Amino acid sequence: MIVLFYFFVSAAFCRSESERSYCKANGFDSGVLECSTCKLVETYTEDKELTEICRKCCNKFKIEKHPKALFEYDEQRITSELWSFVQNEAPKIKNLQVRTRAGAMCELTLFDGSGNPVDQFSIIEWNTRDVLEFLGDKLNRN
Repeated sequence: MIVLFYFFVSAAFCRSESERSYCKANGFDSGVLECSTCKLVETYTEDKELTEICRKCCNKFKIEKHPKALFEYDEQRITSELWSFVQNEAPKIKNLQVRTRAGAMCELTLFDGSGNPVDQFSIIEWNTRDVLEFLGDKLNRN
């Protein structure tokens, strides 16, 4: 019985891994792709194959979006890549507050609707693209 259970769990994991690989090979990240995005894809292309792949790769769950984010850094510890983000990209992001704090290790904090911090991430190793992608997924841009 335990062997059968292990077999089914392993088979399910392998199948989902192959599905993730299929999606990635076709340009979709099945971990964060919402099905509502596929509806947008449909409006911009008549490529039925592309929209079908999108539907196969999307998740019906809704990714939690946060109304506010805070990027804190120490001027002595910030990398040139993140400094470029602060100078060039951060001012364009409406719900992102940026501030310096002595001792901060380049941290990104997400807040709920009441203004309470819910998640904090050390982003010292991230590049501009990583930060923009993360905020695109997690920050409500309305």
